[in-house]
Amino acid sequence: MATDLAEALDVLASTIGLFADSGIEREQTQELMLMQRQAMERAAAQSSLSALDTADAEDDLLASLERLDVAEPWRLTEPLAGAGVDAAWLARLAQIAGPATSDAIAWIAASLPARGLAAEIGESTDRMGRLVKAIKPYAFMDRGEVVETDIHEGLQTTLVVLGHKIKHTSIEIQRDYDPSLPKLTLRGSELNQVWTNLLANAIEALGDSGTIELTTARDGLCARVDIAGNRPGIPAEIGDRVFDPFFTTKDVGEGTGLGLDTARRIVTERLNGSIEFESAPGRTVFHVWLPHDSANA
Repeated sequence: MATDLAEALDVLASTIGLFADSGIEREQTQELMLMQRQAMERAAAQSSLSALDTADAEDDLLASLERLDVAEPWRLTEPLAGAGVDAAWLARLAQIAGPATSDAIAWIAASLPARGLAAEIGESTDRMGRLVKAIKPYAFMDRGEVVETDIHEGLQTTLVVLGHKIKHTSIEIQRDYDPSLPKLTLRGSELNQVWTNLLANAIEALGDSGTIELTTARDGLCARVDIAGNRPGIPAEIGDRVFDPFFTTKDVGEGTGLGLDTARRIVTERLNGSIEFESAPGRTVFHVWLPHDSANA
């Protein structure tokens, strides 16, 4: 992505000089700049073409570019087709640009994806920043020291880390948090691994759509966290094996069967809590109970 943007910027930066070397007058340059703006506006407003229509448009453009003796025409067809450029538009540009036609077309073709590439890089940088920020409290797992942990912050951090699994789905996350829930005193930050395993399991079970509900509440001397999904129920005949090591209902090669076992061991053996689930067709809920001070429980 960054390489593509750098190449586009190189073309954009060198084109005005090429226009001058080709003897293009100021009025012609202004007309070409107007055509560039029009192409960019058309690209922004262009609706998605079907795969067949796109292929046909690119084939027509390739033939037109080859007739104009444009250098490396196959590299320019995709952005130009995306802007709705056709043979008539190219002919008008060639009339204005004359001997600089190839450079003018390359210039306009480079300007079309440049803004989108810059926006994608900005979005990726922002997403990376959020991920790094999320991982900082997430990463000091199993150091052994007693720390105060905000359950809600841990759940949110885990959702950020797992964002790539949800990004291209229509899965909805619903939260019902008890704001009065105190921070928990825990040994290490293994709790984040519990949320990772439970939430990843819920996301995989839903597939491309569904709802995951996160609920927190006080329950006696414990904090209770419920992670529910409107996924197919867990059959009763395998219910007592769900937390067994290496047990999985996934296809061969798609799961280790250790996620729920790991969550169970951390909750019960390391954090002195408990974990259970209940399931019915269309809804499965995992309940996690954690003492407010599990380090001394």
